[in-house]
Amino acid sequence: MQSYYIDETFPRSPRSWVGRDAFVCDRIVWKRPSAMVRQPEFVVDGAKRHDLDQGALGNCWFISAAAALATHHPDRFKKVVPLGQTFNSPQYTGMFVFNFCSKGIWKQVYIDDFIPTDASEMEPKYCRNTERSNEFWPCLLEKAYAKLHGSYEALNGGHIVDALVELTGGLPEKINLRGHTRGSPQLFEKLSSCYQMRAVMGAAIYSGDQNRNRLLNGLISGHAYSITGLHSMQAGGRDVSLVRLRNPWGRGEWKGAWSDRSKEMNALPKVVQQTLRFHIKDDGEFWMEFNDFITMFDEIHICHL
Repeated sequence: MQSYYIDETFPRSPRSWVGRDAFVCDRIVWKRPSAMVRQPEFVVDGAKRHDLDQGALGNCWFISAAAALATHHPDRFKKVVPLGQTFNSPQYTGMFVFNFCSKGIWKQVYIDDFIPTDASEMEPKYCRNTERSNEFWPCLLEKAYAKLHGSYEALNGGHIVDALVELTGGLPEKINLRGHTRGSPQLFEKLSSCYQMRAVMGAAIYSGDQNRNRLLNGLISGHAYSITGLHSMQAGGRDVSLVRLRNPWGRGEWKGAWSDRSKEMNALPKVVQQTLRFHIKDDGEFWMEFNDFITMFDEIHICHL
């Protein structure tokens, strides 16, 4: 009978959850993917931002960063997540490797494939692909990042730009939106230029209740989003600047102007909707007008590559 790799440096114990030996009330059971689904896959049809759905951990900052990287830099993403790894090989040992730039130095992080799950459910407790339960690169990437930082608990709360730097080795920049007013074309032009130069970007809402409460407009306070697109056009006889964002929960979207079911979006010709890659689906991704974005968000995080 074949024996599989067990990582004793990141054990199946509370120490890997909270960074120390302690009692944890959550009923967590560690399972290999083969115990959760019949045919586990590392990657299904390529790695995409919609594969990453945040679980029961306050690490939206990391999920948003990883989703942004998968969107704009598949080449760099493959450096972090070597896609040649598989469950379906005679040489499979239960070991996976990921690469992170920690304090300016690229490091390999090896893990086994035991995943924290709810005792009552056959699915990962933390990051996962909710649409394809047999795809496991998201939760294995998260586990490797947790090991890099010492525990899953260490990922509770953080900044998108810090994760972007560790995923790319790039140069960080933060923009405080409190100093900007509605109708700020210079800022939109700067972000558009960064986007065209393939910088990786995210945005955060810090103001308001920090318990990740949903605001009336559909946004979440104390939460981080990936910036996945920028677009300017003429609509309704005026210039309109739009920004596309993704909620790492994989659901929950902006409900205001230019949202999925808004009158502004529905009034656009189909060809323009196709240019925006617009579709009505609660997948966590949405467009909003840049003026509203400046009003609602507190910071933009940019990683220049």
